[in-house]
Amino acid sequence: MVRSWLLCTTVALVTLAAGCSARSTSASAAATPSAVRGRPIFAANCAACHGVRGQGSVLGPSLRAHRRTFASILRIVTDPESPMPKLYPGTLTAEQVRDVSAYVESL
Repeated sequence: MVRSWLLCTTVALVTLAAGCSARSTSASAAATPSAVRGRPIFAANCAACHGVRGQGSVLGPSLRAHRRTFASILRIVTDPESPMPKLYPGTLTAEQVRDVSAYVESL
């Protein structure tokens, strides 16, 4: 358990250091969550633990196994339980959290 948390945290920190998170500056883009914008954010910050298509791995559970609403996904991403790393605020912006939540909802 501690080992998988440490690995996920390390992956998140490496991703941050590499500058892999995408940021959008458009005010109109911020208004509507976008699964299209969320996909590369997921790939850079979540796929290492949850799998490329959210299918899960030994490090993180499947995100496809249970249908969740956008609001419930947003709550989990914003305030995750351990061992999931807390990427907001800091690594991800509020807009990126909405976008990645929209992508996870689409899985």
